[in-house]
Parts: sequence; structure tokens; C-alpha cells
Amino acid sequence: MEVVDVVVLTILAVGLVMAIGYAVWPIRDRSEEGLLLRRLLCAEISRSEYRHAVASLAAREEQFSPLTVPGDRGA
Repeated sequence: MEVVDVVVLTILAVGLVMAIGYAVWPIRDRSEEGLLLRRLLCAEISRSEYRHAVASLAAREEQFSPLTVPGDRGA
């Protein structure tokens, strides 16, 4: 029984350390998408706000540099 207790406590301790490390690890991505993701993970914005902001970024990017597909004509 003692071995099981040690294993369970070890797993919990590792999980706790990983959760704390993930929470305080700095996100170094300075792109607009990265900053939005950081704000979402830190609960500064809601999921719907995140989706709206990413959709706006995608629309703006499409306007300035549209994706071309080989074989498309005149689009």
C-alpha cells in the first residue's frame, strides 16, 4: 500500500509542477495570432471574442495577400 501512495503522490507532484510551469511560461510569439492566443489562455478574452478577432485577422490578410490556387483563373 505504501508503494501505491508514493506513486500517486509522485504523479500528482509532477502534474502540479507541469501545470504551474505551463501557467507561468512566457509565450514568446509576438504575432497578432500569438498575442490573441495568450490573451485567450490568460482568460483576458472569451472564446467568442477570440474567434471574432481571428476571423477579422484572416479577412484582413485575405484582402492584402489572397491565397492563390494553381488552376484558378481570373479570381
